[in-house]
Amino acid sequence: MRYTVMMIFLKYTPYILVFIFTISTSALLIPHSTDAAMLRPVSDTVDTEGESEEIEDEDRDEGDLSSSSRKALRELAKREPIESHAVPVFGVFPLNVTDTWGDARSNDRTHEGTDIFATRNTILFSPFDGVVRRIDTGENGGLHVYITGPGSENYYFAHLESVNPKLDEGDVIKAGHFIGRVGDSGNAVGTSPHLHLGIYTREGAINPFPRLKRFINGTEIRNLVNSIIS
Repeated sequence: MRYTVMMIFLKYTPYILVFIFTISTSALLIPHSTDAAMLRPVSDTVDTEGESEEIEDEDRDEGDLSSSSRKALRELAKREPIESHAVPVFGVFPLNVTDTWGDARSNDRTHEGTDIFATRNTILFSPFDGVVRRIDTGENGGLHVYITGPGSENYYFAHLESVNPKLDEGDVIKAGHFIGRVGDSGNAVGTSPHLHLGIYTREGAINPFPRLKRFINGTEIRNLVNSIIS
């Protein structure tokens, strides 16, 4: 009995320690509020769009991808798009997210995404199985990553502070995989740190907000921990 307990303890201790570390650096310890006194919102002069050309261009030639990446993309294309998934910012619950789709932006633009506010360096993770298609820096989106998921939808993670140094273009990842950390890069510099989350289909941008239905689950936490410590 003691041996069994000891083996279970040794098996799960790394997960517990990393989970505690993750929580300590996440937004779980920070009250979430949309009160103007606590959060400085993205300015109406900030254009968080303008990178859609790059995203839509991701149907480009896959010759630079490995055979495993191409196979994963074909399998993902056969799946139905995910209509409900976790908020991809660790420590943020759905009730803490506001629907910012369609908000006014400069030059008569409207916001094509959902801004998820959190403290700087809060961990970001993929809310689905996917293939990393691009890791880059842009004038508008700053440091950004986008991932192709089920139904060949492209998810755009923008304004990052940093990207997981172990993450590479072409990586086949599981839901919960560590992507990077919340920041204010690109044209969001000086605003409250946040993730700009966009979803692009073959028909164009769609609103991510209705899909943000839950908190990260146990399997995703295990995948998150494994992607951090491996």
